[in-house]
Amino acid sequence: MVKIDDIKINGSIKLLTTEADFITKMGKAEKIAEDFPGCSNYDEEAGKGTKFFIYTKNGIKYYVYNKKAEFQEINLKDYSDNYILVKKHKISNKTTLTDLKKMFPVAYKNYKKGKDAHLFKLKFNPEWDDEIQIAIENGKVTAIYYWTPC
Repeated sequence: MVKIDDIKINGSIKLLTTEADFITKMGKAEKIAEDFPGCSNYDEEAGKGTKFFIYTKNGIKYYVYNKKAEFQEINLKDYSDNYILVKKHKISNKTTLTDLKKMFPVAYKNYKKGKDAHLFKLKFNPEWDDEIQIAIENGKVTAIYYWTPC
């Protein structure tokens, strides 16, 4: 089981952080787009008139609202310098499914061929449905997403 605080984007940015921390560590976003996550988890904030934005920098996307920043995805296919650290494990565009099997043997056992054969999933908590989804193409990692059901 992976803890959410065990994961860092490019070795320094937590999945759940502040807008200021994101900007300090990544620099100013290349693209900022107003958006609404479309998930009931954010309904209370939206009801208060909170604006939601997607900040994109070097293939990394975060939802930003109320000075909070929440990781959404990282593109490893087109941005080869990007990576994530999960505890001591570095996952980059050079990481293979075989590497993931060695790093996360329990998650590999749950990895199923078929409908989601392109996604390797890491859970945070057995009581949550939230997960990190690792996209795999041609046997290598190409992107990583934070997924939560709505």
